[in-house]
Amino acid sequence: MSIEDIEKAVKDLSPVTTPVIYNKTMTSADTEYMQELPSDTRKFVTHCRDGTEFRLAFVAGKVATPTAPYLTIKANSAYSEDNIKSVIKLHFACASAGKVIETVAWN
Repeated sequence: MSIEDIEKAVKDLSPVTTPVIYNKTMTSADTEYMQELPSDTRKFVTHCRDGTEFRLAFVAGKVATPTAPYLTIKANSAYSEDNIKSVIKLHFACASAGKVIETVAWN
C-alpha cells in the first residue's frame, strides 16, 4: 500500500469538516441549472429555499423537460448524499420561475 493510499484511507475515515454554501437561482421555469460541487466534497444537502418541489439529476438533459432518470424532490423536502468519492454535478429545474436552490457541501 502506498503512502497516497494510506492518506486517502485516513481522509475517508475522518469526519467532514468544512461547509460551503451555494445558492443557485433558477430564473426561468423548466430550464436546467447546474451546480458543480468541489472535487473533495464528501457530503451535501440540497433543497428549495421556499419549499417548492423541484427536479434533480446528476447528468445534463433530464430535468428541464422531465426525462427519466431524474428525482422529484417533493415540496418542503431536502435531498442529501454522503460518503461521496467523486465529482458531483447537480442539475436542477422547477416548474416555477425565480426559485432558489440552496446546497451545503462538506469536504
